[in-house]
Formats: sequence, C-alpha cells, structure tokens
Amino acid sequence: MPREEVGAPRQDLSAQPSVSAPSARLRGADPFRMPLGPEAAARQQVPLLYGQGGPRVLGLDRCAAFRSRTAVARRRVAVAGLFNTGTNLLFQLLLKNCALDQAPMFQVPWGKHNPLHWRGRHWAPRGRGRHVDVSAILPLVTIKDPLSWMASMCRSPYAAHFGRGAKAAAGEHGSTGLCPSPLPATATKVAWQPKRVYKYSSLPDLWNRWYREYVDASLPAVLVRYEDLLFDPERTVAPLCTCAGGRLRNGTFRTVEDAAKTRAAGHRTITDRSSALSKYGSERERYRRYSRVDLDFVRRAVDPELLRFFAYRVRPGGALNATSR
Repeated sequence: MPREEVGAPRQDLSAQPSVSAPSARLRGADPFRMPLGPEAAARQQVPLLYGQGGPRVLGLDRCAAFRSRTAVARRRVAVAGLFNTGTNLLFQLLLKNCALDQAPMFQVPWGKHNPLHWRGRHWAPRGRGRHVDVSAILPLVTIKDPLSWMASMCRSPYAAHFGRGAKAAAGEHGSTGLCPSPLPATATKVAWQPKRVYKYSSLPDLWNRWYREYVDASLPAVLVRYEDLLFDPERTVAPLCTCAGGRLRNGTFRTVEDAAKTRAAGHRTITDRSSALSKYGSERERYRRYSRVDLDFVRRAVDPELLRFFAYRVRPGGALNATSR
C-alpha cells in the first residue's frame, strides 16, 4: 500500500494491507548484535527464555541512509508501538540518555498506536496542523513477546474489544479458564479512532498484522524489544541514539525505576521496574495462562520468521511445564 506524504489528500483508512507469510525480509536474517566487552560478554542480562547474544534490534541497517538524506536540523526520532509494549518506557529512556540534535517525540505524527498505513494520512492531536514532514521522522517501534502482551491486554485493553477467554470454563475448547484463553475465541475489534474500527480474527492476528506493516515497509524504522529495554537498557538504547546521529549522554546510564506510565486515562495498570523484572523474567508466568491448544494457535497465527527473529519461542509443551511447577 502506498505511503502518503504531507499535503496529500485524505484517503480511506478503513482498508488494511494484506499480510503474506512468512516475512521475506526476516527469512534467514540475523538480529543486530551489539559488540560485547569482556565484562558484558561474561553475563547474560536478558533471561534465557528470550534468547542469547544480547539485544535484538531490526532496522539499524537503514540508519545510515536516513542520516544521509535527512538534514540534521530536520531529523527527529519518534516512538511507536502497540498498546502495552513499553512505548512510554522507551520515550523516557531516550529523554534521559540520548544526546540528540532534536528532542525525541513522544509519538509518531500519525499516532504511536495507530497502524503504519495511517502515516501521512492522519495526524495525532500533538502533531495536527504542524505540517510535519513524515519523511524526516525515524520511528522507533517497541515490540513485546506476544504471550506477555496478550496477558497485558487482558488487564488493560485500551481501545481493543475481544472475546474474553476467562469466561470459558477450564478445559472447554482448550481453555485454561484464564484470559485470554481460549485464543481462537479472541475475535478482536480495535477502535483506532471512534469511527475507524478494524476487525482482527484474534489477538495474535492483531499483533501479527500490526508489526508486519513495519517489518515489510521500505521506510526506515527500528524495531526494539520491550524485554531488552527492561533487562539490558543501556546496550539497547545506545544504537538507537546513534541511528539518528546522536550518542549516549556522558555519565551513568539512567534507568526508569518508577512506572513509565503516568496515571492518565487509559493507563490502568502501573508496574515499576522491579516488579516488571520479576514478572517478565519468569517462564512459568509467561506460559501459565495458555493451554497447548492456545500455543498451537499462536504458532499458526503469527509469522514464524517474526517469532524467530525476536526470539519469542512458543513451545506447546510450555503450557504443561507451567502448570506442573
């Protein structure tokens, strides 16, 4: 689907781009690996359930081209990501630690949660009327393990409405009795705007379609895992600063210990860093809501290349392990 730039007439936003599987861009691709010093190499900061070898970042190979064609005075980095994926955490880490010529933007001009094909066609309240040149914006996009993300959506669904698996009795249709199980029953509607409601066949379908737009796009955009921002923030944020021509600030790297979200409307669940480290470091917690049927469904519904690249391994046996501990 063509990308519409500033000044183009408003077009219909109701049609979603088709998603082919698997991603040709990711097939056989290896994630960015931050060079490790002797001390860093000796320890694994991110839990092993999210893979080995350090942060996994997609899109840094396009940074040089973005810098070469975008004047320093016009370059801006801006945050994007689905609900519940750490967009506020990323923004705070950038503010605290990145020395950039232009301050990072809280969200991309088309709205940080909105689909990418709205780029140049819709203006979020903070960007409306500013005549922002979207070609000068480098989106930094947070992505989160789909199993953890779906559990977060059960707690804080934001603009999404989906079949709640918690209503199903345990064992019925492969359900655990805990939201969002059974996943095949999570047909989803998202009101990206009050009069723009998209339908998805399930929560995994929403996750897959939203991120595949960024993965498949030719424009420069950098995808970064929430888990890396949480467990290994310094090595994760450093290349993001460099991508837009900046650098890490001198001195000690500043983490976000308190909740990254304010208690604004829509931010119903507040988690500080210590609680998040405990929650997202547990394999049992990751799997405990899902049955084998659910996990088989995820493996069918989500692009396997997307899961492989970001080390979001989904093992059907993980459901049995979680309930037996």
